[in-house]
Amino acid sequence: FYLKVILMEMGSSHSECLGSLDMQAGDVISCHLNSFLGSRGPRHWMLATGPDTVIHTVATGTKNFSTTAFIREMHYSGVGGCNTGSCQNWGQNYNGRTREEAVAEAMKYKDGIYYYDVSRCNCQHWVNKWTKGAGGFSSSSVMWAMPNCKAY
Repeated sequence: FYLKVILMEMGSSHSECLGSLDMQAGDVISCHLNSFLGSRGPRHWMLATGPDTVIHTVATGTKNFSTTAFIREMHYSGVGGCNTGSCQNWGQNYNGRTREEAVAEAMKYKDGIYYYDVSRCNCQHWVNKWTKGAGGFSSSSVMWAMPNCKAY
């Protein structure tokens, strides 16, 4: 029994190449960052807009400091700044919005320039905003009300 549970958990954390993921619009996608922590480290979060496209933040400067970021929709082959060989599809990993609503919300921000901060306004905050209507790392809409992710 325990071995079966362990194998199931291992399968659920399986990483694949971004291009080999079976994506549909509204899926939450993450890829490990290129860091010394490898697969145990932080991730870059995106929202699938179709079977081979995602929308996500693209920072314009170093991710170690506050900077600006574009919200870009692109083919998965254009995604950079993360290990695209180590990605996961979390599916519709959110409540409250349909896949269509999440994608429509993300598209409102497409091609805009926004404040970016690795700890206070990052890719995960944006994906949470689109999928849950809340930023931050929780489902609280109060987190998004904080002026961290402002437009330029």
